[in-house]
Amino acid sequence: DLYLRKFITVDQVMSRRKEDVYKLAKCEYPILIHGETGTGKEIIAKAMIGDRVGNSVFINCAGLPETLIESELFGYEKGAFTGAMGNRQGMLARAKGGMAFLDEVSWLTLPMQAKLLRAIQEKRVRRVGSYEEDEIDCKIVCASNKPLKDLVKSGQFLPDFYARISTLEFNITPIRERQCDIEPIIRSM
Repeated sequence: DLYLRKFITVDQVMSRRKEDVYKLAKCEYPILIHGETGTGKEIIAKAMIGDRVGNSVFINCAGLPETLIESELFGYEKGAFTGAMGNRQGMLARAKGGMAFLDEVSWLTLPMQAKLLRAIQEKRVRRVGSYEEDEIDCKIVCASNKPLKDLVKSGQFLPDFYARISTLEFNITPIRERQCDIEPIIRSM
């Protein structure tokens, strides 16, 4: 796989974990990738697209303003808010047949987590300002550089949402714990 070749490692544990990506690519359940910043979460996510041939969207939840995230993910109807000059399909619906990669899900507010939980469970989204729902058909892969279990314990992350997106988990070992990878990574640049 083109993307998996970009994930450079000679570490024995991560090399075995890399092989797991092929199995996860065939799975349709939501997947949660844990890893520190710079460890290759997006590369691993791209390799998890598998045989899906539709559109794939990559969403940085930390990079979207809180006021726009719902309309970006779910879409909106003309006139739903100032500046909504036409109907717009959301990113989850646009990922039809592909994958939606939600990076840094720890940044989502509790109300947004609840809305996203419903969307993933029902496989439907309601555009902002609409009574109609769009069907979604995409593989959901989420990533976080923060330990979500700790955020659940502190009340900053919904337990139900965590349970839904972490059906399968993939942990990337920090680079500082796999010193043998530093030189091969540098040579590949």
